[in-house]
Amino acid sequence: MSLQNYMGDFVQFFSGNNLSIDSASFDKFGLKAKLKHYQKGQQLITQGQTAPKLFFLVKGFVRYMSVSPEGKEFTQAFVCAPSITGSTRAMTRNVDALFSIEALDDVICLEFEWQVFFVHMQLQPGFMAAYNRYLKTCLLKKKSVNMLLYKKALNSVI
Repeated sequence: MSLQNYMGDFVQFFSGNNLSIDSASFDKFGLKAKLKHYQKGQQLITQGQTAPKLFFLVKGFVRYMSVSPEGKEFTQAFVCAPSITGSTRAMTRNVDALFSIEALDDVICLEFEWQVFFVHMQLQPGFMAAYNRYLKTCLLKKKSVNMLLYKKALNSVI
């Protein structure tokens, strides 16, 4: 598939069922993505380094992981395509990432420079509305996972 096809997939994923933007409108934003391939074991971002990119996973499976000062490795989450990934904290605050994102199999993704992405998003109401819906979905998923973990922990104590 081509970069253009993957961009169409990104727009559809990003907008969800309530399309406030379409591929043609998205092209008008002038937002450019790079098509990247990461092999199994490579890192999309590395703990302790800047992470200014937002990724749209077209194909593949990644894990969020961190290493403690003592060298102990912790897996925080798994993400599979199609999905958006990156370190929101590192991107928005321009600080080093607190975790790495490692490819668990071959990954094909679109890479966006966060600052450019954010500027374009602010200029287009439909783009901003789609991003807000996406964040809401992420927060709801995280809350659901946390509730399941809480219930599991509570049941193990009882």
